[in-house]
Amino acid sequence: MIKKLITFIFILSVTVLSANLAYSEVCDFSGYEIGSDTKKLKEDFGYTDEDANNSIARQSLPSIEIEFIYICPERGIDNALVHILMFEDEIAGFYLENGAYTDDENHQFILTYLKENYSNDFGFDEPYWDKSRAFWTKNNDIFLYDRQEKDSFIMEQLLITRKKYEKYIMDMSDKEVGEYVE
Repeated sequence: MIKKLITFIFILSVTVLSANLAYSEVCDFSGYEIGSDTKKLKEDFGYTDEDANNSIARQSLPSIEIEFIYICPERGIDNALVHILMFEDEIAGFYLENGAYTDDENHQFILTYLKENYSNDFGFDEPYWDKSRAFWTKNNDIFLYDRQEKDSFIMEQLLITRKKYEKYIMDMSDKEVGEYVE
């Protein structure tokens, strides 16, 4: 009986630990999911209808802005901002923006995060990947990445959305996402 109990506890511990390690690999944006209702998101951040007029300039949808470190702790992208985009009563996507100097040794870039977490899903060696602009799809999600470098300062942007919302969201170049996504 004691052996069975010890075996059960060991298996349970390994299962829980494995689930936590898998969970920690990719940011889940604090449980907010594309396509889910915005009610909890709005309550969590005190968002009101008056705030809808404060949408970010490059996006056509209202958003809630959060520092990446608060929504995805331990990912190392401390200076990045996340805009959780909303369409009607649904979360339409996530827009990340990040800027840093190349000589900042303590800074992790969005591209590093993508490579660490999606190297099996995205082809970073594919012909369309020019190290400055690319798009990928994974399941239903669309990832649109843009990187600009000037005078050793790198500005990165990442849009994560779904095909359902692409016609409502404008991409980083003020063009419709549909122009770049297959």
